Amino acid sequence: MRCKKHVFMGDKDGVHCFKCGFTMTHDEYVKSLRKEDKDEELREHDSVSDDLVSESENTSL
Repeated sequence: MRCKKHVFMGDKDGVHCFKCGFTMTHDEYVKSLRKEDKDEELREHDSVSDDLVSESENTSL
């Protein structure tokens, strides 16, 4: 069973989720964190772009 919000705890073999028992190696965990950071940066960039488009539409009136 996989949960939506993992609660990870590290050990000598990597990390495991207390809620569902999902496990990852250290390298897999680091890779997943980097992917989350990249996804978050893309979402922030998209929202800034949307704000700039909205502002330009308002000033063109």
